[in-house]
Amino acid sequence: MKDDPIVEEIRRVRSAHAAKYGNDLDRIFAAIKEEEKKYTAKLVNREPIMQSLSKAAERCQA
Repeated sequence: MKDDPIVEEIRRVRSAHAAKYGNDLDRIFAAIKEEEKKYTAKLVNREPIMQSLSKAAERCQA
């Protein structure tokens, strides 16, 4: 299999990021949660798809 430079770069960055937190998943997770606090908008919409669609339809009719 041919080496993919993009995959290699992602692996390098991921390894450096993990090393920054001592390869400790709890510390990595905590750091991610802290970064999420910087965003005021919701990053993931966890509403069921039909509920989201009906809300969008209501906004369009208003």
